[in-house]
Order: sequence, then C-alpha cells, then structure tokens
Amino acid sequence: MILNESGGGNAEVAEARVSSRYLVWGVSSIALFVVVGGFVYWYMQMQTSVSESTSATQTVGVVPLSAEAKGNLVTLWSGGELDTFIATSEEITKNQPGNIEARIALASGLTQKGSILFKEREYAEQAIVVLQEALLLDPTNSEAHRVLGYAYEIMQEYPKAEASYNEALRLNSNNAHAYSNRGHAFALQGNNQAARTDYTSALAIWPTFDHALFNLARLDMLDGDPESARIHLDTLLASSTDITWKASALQAYGAIEAYTGDLQKAVDYFTEALALDKTLPEAWAGIAEVKFAMLFDNYTEHLYFEVIEAAQEAIKLHPEQTNVYIILSDTLFAGEQYADSMDMLLLAKENVEKDISLSSTEKEEMRTRIASRITNLEEKIDK
Repeated sequence: MILNESGGGNAEVAEARVSSRYLVWGVSSIALFVVVGGFVYWYMQMQTSVSESTSATQTVGVVPLSAEAKGNLVTLWSGGELDTFIATSEEITKNQPGNIEARIALASGLTQKGSILFKEREYAEQAIVVLQEALLLDPTNSEAHRVLGYAYEIMQEYPKAEASYNEALRLNSNNAHAYSNRGHAFALQGNNQAARTDYTSALAIWPTFDHALFNLARLDMLDGDPESARIHLDTLLASSTDITWKASALQAYGAIEAYTGDLQKAVDYFTEALALDKTLPEAWAGIAEVKFAMLFDNYTEHLYFEVIEAAQEAIKLHPEQTNVYIILSDTLFAGEQYADSMDMLLLAKENVEKDISLSSTEKEEMRTRIASRITNLEEKIDK
C-alpha cells in the first residue's frame, strides 16, 4: 500500500488532503435548491399582496391563480411531488392560457427537474418557451423575468441570465430572490465581490432568506473566514423551516469543521445532514474527502472502502462532481490501483466543463490540479 499505519505517503497523495475550497463549497452546491426558494418566494409575494407587475391594473386577458390552486401547488412542491407539481401546473396552463402564475410555476418546476436530473439545458429550454409565452401576456412580470434568468443560468448563459435578473429588478426592486439569483450568477463567473453585494441586498429585503444566507456563508469560507460563515448559517438554521435548507446548513457546518481540522466532527455534521436529506450529494462528497484525510493519517482497509462507498453515493446523485472523481482517483492510488486511478482522473478532466458547481476560476484551478495528477500518475505507471 502507498499509505501505511503511521500515516506516511507520497507527495501526490499528500497534496490531496482535505481542502475546504473543494469540500462541498463548490459555488453552486445549493443550485439544486434555487428554484425551491424561488417558488416559495413567489407564493409568499402573492399571499402578502406584493405586486409582481408594474402595471397599474391587471393586464387584459390575464387569469389569476385561485387560492385553492395555489395551496395545492405549494403542498405538492413542499411534499417533493415534483412530477405531479409540473403536471398540475401544465394542466392549469392548458385550461387557462392567460394564467401567468401557473406558467411561472410550470417553468420553475421544469428548471428544478432539470437541475435534479442534471439535464439543465433540456428542461431549461422548455421553461424558456413557457416563460416567453407568459411575458407576451405581461412583459412587466418581475418573477417571469427572474425565473427566465435562472433558466439561462443553469444553461451557463450568464449574460442572458444577468439581463433577465436586471429586468426583474427594474420591474420590482424588492425582488429579493432576483438579487440573490443574480449574485449566484456573478459567483459562478468568479465575481465574488459583486455576488456578496447582491446577497447583502437580498437580505436587506428579506433578512432570513435561506439562499442568500447560505451563499454568503460560502463566500465567507472562500475568504478564509469560518466564523462569519457560522453566523450566517446559525441564522439560517434558526429561521428556516425547510428540511432541505437545514440539511444544506449542516453540510456546510461539516465543511467548516473540516477546514478547522476537526475531521470527526465534520463527518458527524455530514451524517446529520444526510439524516435529514439522504439525497444531498455534497454531504456524501464531504464524507468521502474527510475520510480520505483520515485514511492518509491511518490507513485501514475498512476506511479505504468507506471512502469509495461515500464517493460512489455522491456520484450516483450528482454524476458531474469533478472533485469526487479526484477523491476516488487518490483513494485508488493509495491502494496501488494505478490504472483505475487514471480512469477516475480522466473522468474528472471530462467533467470539469460540465460541472456547474464550479466557478470559472475554480474550473481553471481544477484543470491545473488534474493535469498535475495525470503527469505524476503517468510517471508512476511508466516505472
């Protein structure tokens, strides 16, 4: 074995030790849940009579969503019945072509499903058609422009996404989710300062907004400030009633513990997150990377297989997590499985461009990281 009982190891493996920059803090680790927050926000706006339009009167031909339909859609969404939510929204849209709210709900469901299935472009393109039809009915609907921006964002068409978010904010300067979404798009492009400004603007409107709190915590971690990250996550956990957000916050606490060096506590947080949401790929990735660090310190065959199992669970849920392939490669390298280790590196190289959880800067860092490992591994295989 490359690793031994006293924790010795090659430089290639040592370089792979736990690093919070890549440990569950990919810029879009919450991307799967952006639209969840979006729909809840849209519903809250309707419930509190916050106008989604700058129009003084209701647009001619527009049909409002009934209170019963609103309640039904929210129940379906919060219950995780996404396919039924989409089908119900689509049925309302067919029966009431002028129902803009149903069209926005349908588009939100489609973009959410695209994110979950990692078929962002396929479902985003469908959502864009629905939203363009909604905007023909009412070009001044802020939420329609915001969800359109998100559809472009998950397709990584950032200039179009920003333009849509800008229009959403021009039409409704109190659209907190549009600020937070635009901040997310900025972060994906590596503009963390602009992202922080937008997240802060979102919180000025909605102080307990999960999406903005989580992503500010992420930026704090990237700035090497775990204490500020904890403050934002504490607020999220104290205020949110959404299990998915609570699980994501616990996963983030795990990343902080890994960053500060308490690996067992990190595993405990990741495990607690999975108890709330077993489909959280970043938590599985966190367990894999932290246990790899433990493996480096004290090799056991049991721990070796635990790393592989956790990494496989992460990939099963999110096949495009570049860093998980690197974890698998490093683990296989530790087990002297050099050919398999190279296969994982090549998969990592292939996935970098598709990995929406990485900003442009992080993608470049990943390319460099992977190229260095491939070179080192080729030398090892040639010997």
